[in-house]
Amino acid sequence: MLAAAIVLVYITLGGLSSAIYNEVLQFFVILAGLVPLTIVGLKAVGGWSGLQDKISQAEALGPWEGTGVGNVTNPIGADWIAIPSPS
Repeated sequence: MLAAAIVLVYITLGGLSSAIYNEVLQFFVILAGLVPLTIVGLKAVGGWSGLQDKISQAEALGPWEGTGVGNVTNPIGADWIAIPSPS
């Protein structure tokens, strides 16, 4: 709530330009978090070649895998048509 109030005052006093600067600042904050995450993830998987090897070895990487009616492969056992209601 405090952060929202600060942003509200900042935008109210500065107008649209302050909102635009705020969006740009948020972009760089997100980028500052994603770059190290990507580097750590690539290091954990064995680099770019390790990532390519893991992808080529993956069996169920297709977007339509396990979506057939009655072909339930997800952990909760739900069909893709609807999640069954509790009895």
